[in-house]
Amino acid sequence: MVRARRLLALACLAGLAPAAAHCGAGSSSFPFLKLPAGARSAALGGASAALLDDAFSVFSNPAAAAASPFSEVSLSHNAWAEGLGQETAAITLRRGPWGFGAGANMLLGGGLDGYGPLGEAAESFDYSESAFLVSAARSLSGKFYAGAALKPLYQSAGTESAFGVSGDIGILYAAGPLRLAAAARNLGPDFKLYKEGFPLPANYAAAGSWRWRFGLAAACEAGVFGDSGWYAAAGAELPLKLSPSEEVFFRAGYRFSDADQAGSGFSAGGGVALSRLRVDYALTPLGAFGGAHRVSVSYRFSAFKEPEKPVHGRPAWREPSRPAARPSERPATKPAPKKDQKDEIFLLW
Repeated sequence: MVRARRLLALACLAGLAPAAAHCGAGSSSFPFLKLPAGARSAALGGASAALLDDAFSVFSNPAAAAASPFSEVSLSHNAWAEGLGQETAAITLRRGPWGFGAGANMLLGGGLDGYGPLGEAAESFDYSESAFLVSAARSLSGKFYAGAALKPLYQSAGTESAFGVSGDIGILYAAGPLRLAAAARNLGPDFKLYKEGFPLPANYAAAGSWRWRFGLAAACEAGVFGDSGWYAAAGAELPLKLSPSEEVFFRAGYRFSDADQAGSGFSAGGGVALSRLRVDYALTPLGAFGGAHRVSVSYRFSAFKEPEKPVHGRPAWREPSRPAARPSERPATKPAPKKDQKDEIFLLW
């Protein structure tokens, strides 16, 4: 029974018919790429293309790496359903106006029951899907950012395996508390396995976020998948500062899809930040399969300081010389004390 439920869960996630039609997962390859990367994004219902500024932002919007004020490395584990697991890793680096990223997103489903052409039981097999990522982003001005990512793909099922490639592009507008974003993800040719091709889960999304002065942030995102229709998501994040180096986060979100696929519904989570280390948790819905628990660990290893703007044509890295004080502004100085003068007598002969 457990193996049957596990196979059904993988079929729903992998878009295999007829199970995919039952759960609304679509019929594309690599459907696990529809799942949010990282616990923070998952707790927000996936409304992350505009709000995220951490390492996992490279999966939702490659332009965000150039807008992030720090460099970071992150790891995430997702206990998806019936023993299936999603492992994700990402790193971002800031260098001047550039932001670079790299990551790996993997679905592991080992030990599945195998069946022959007539439905007879066969040996069990391992199943896995992996998407690797390298990205680059640049600041186009003080408020506009653009980025692109290349994603090599790998899929393995039993003795069969195949390689493919896809790409992402994104733009971001950040002006104070307002952030607006647009992204196109999982773009590429059909992926072929067993000599049969399936389209990638191409996604086009628009998103926005707003952060109030006391820290509360609200985000929303709407988009469409080529195989399973449109979706909408909204989420909120509230940070509470306990000390200059300690902070806790509370998050909640909601996701809705016209395909009623697994993952629609309310999500919640939180996090704790201790200096440069942050741990996040999220609980997301899985319909008939219950919920998925996700944990992420992130470490910020450097902060990026924006260079100062030139002052009256002087280079930004030089401090402007201090102007000479006006006579009225010069401090009054006391006259030097005069030495005692003694009368001197000269005799002439």
